Amino acid sequence: MNRTILLLSAIALLLTSCAKKIDGTTEESLKASIKEINKSLDNEKRKKFEESMMLIMVHGLDFEKLIEDGGAKETFPDLKTKLDGKTADEIIAEGDKIKAEIEQKKKEQAKGEIGELYQKQEQAEK
Repeated sequence: MNRTILLLSAIALLLTSCAKKIDGTTEESLKASIKEINKSLDNEKRKKFEESMMLIMVHGLDFEKLIEDGGAKETFPDLKTKLDGKTADEIIAEGDKIKAEIEQKKKEQAKGEIGELYQKQEQAEK
């Protein structure tokens, strides 16, 4: 029984270590590795991967800094660092995390707006 568990653990470790990872060392290697990962995914997972990549790219961007001279060049290394060494599953998980944060912010904003409406209603009734 213990040997079976050990064997299954070893196989799982080998399978996860063989997953393709993003290489963020250079712009060229980043693009090539993303393209290679994208090609290896089925349609459903590819869609999630691409959506997550977009979320990661725009999440936390300082748009004022981006439009300054050289801002795009300064922003790119941050993206390479965020993506370097991640697998498709890790990228999708990060995208899901960002989506959850966005949904939470929307809920908080809606609660605040509802509270303001109740206050306005109370003031109007006085």
